[in-house]
Amino acid sequence: SSTAHATCSIENNVLTITGVSEGTAVITVSQTAGSTHLAATDITYEATIESAAIPYATGVKCQRVTNAAQLHTETCQKTSDYCAGDGYTGANTTITYGNAKANGTPLVTGDAFDCDVNGNERVDVDTSGNSTERFYYVSDRWTPGTSTADSAFDSQTAVLIYYRNFKNGEPSDLGVAYISTGNCWYGPETAVAHLPTTSTWSNISLTSTSRMIYACDNGDCSNTPVLTTNNGIKTITPNPYEYTGKVARLLTVPEVKKGCTSINGRTTVTSTGYLKKCNFLFERTGYANTDTTTYPTWGPWLENPRSNEAGRAYLAAGSYRYVSHYYANSADLGARPAIEVLKSNILY
Repeated sequence: SSTAHATCSIENNVLTITGVSEGTAVITVSQTAGSTHLAATDITYEATIESAAIPYATGVKCQRVTNAAQLHTETCQKTSDYCAGDGYTGANTTITYGNAKANGTPLVTGDAFDCDVNGNERVDVDTSGNSTERFYYVSDRWTPGTSTADSAFDSQTAVLIYYRNFKNGEPSDLGVAYISTGNCWYGPETAVAHLPTTSTWSNISLTSTSRMIYACDNGDCSNTPVLTTNNGIKTITPNPYEYTGKVARLLTVPEVKKGCTSINGRTTVTSTGYLKKCNFLFERTGYANTDTTTYPTWGPWLENPRSNEAGRAYLAAGSYRYVSHYYANSADLGARPAIEVLKSNILY
């Protein structure tokens, strides 16, 4: 009960209180007549509310993180390459993922957002109070077509990537194959199978679940959809590729290339260190962590296969912080959901 008119609910043995501010509160739990769930004596607790639930603004899908204290952090445990290669060494080992900014400022790659993917109208958090609905803005949505120029990007739709991988339809830190058969000309079948569905994230959707998948060479995507043959191997079948039942997809090489433009003077996405300002792609991976059992992946799969090699697909690699390609049947990479949200549905 609460004189502040708080709302209380219990789910999975967790008491959630909304509608109150941070501070000290007295929580009284009383037995309802006929109930057998509590002892006969009323129970009174004095609790410190460390983090009041954050509601979503009315009518928005995503809202900007404006408080830097709410950004996710990790400690760099590496001594070379990975996070150490980005300068997180010595006394500077704390990695802060993403940007917190005041509303009214332009979108910039790496801006942190919380997105109400399940439609419960509040920011879900873990036991440490960190948002479990955290996404990072990458770029505008690339429209697969005849160009990777600016005109090929939909300025009305933002692409945001989740802060961790998915496996078996649930958040995970484990990896999956791009395609378990190793023949990526059939598309990212295995990785896509693990992405969230309409029942998991019911409050968002893709612009279209039918997508033309383009092959890339040295990080540059072809102007022609992969519909021909390559070294006698049939290419992606079918194309358009269907993300049936999915509300998220894999990020593309052109979106990474556009959003993660190097701040280190690197000229191509395949150059070591190109992705320094996009280290949020590597949260909860081997980029920062040495525990390879808990964090066995070193980056996320990207949607595009390699144009001249059927067994390899592209990825963002936390080891050298660049775009590379790897064996499509490897589980060393993760299926990390990218969502598409109209900017009119984002509070920023």
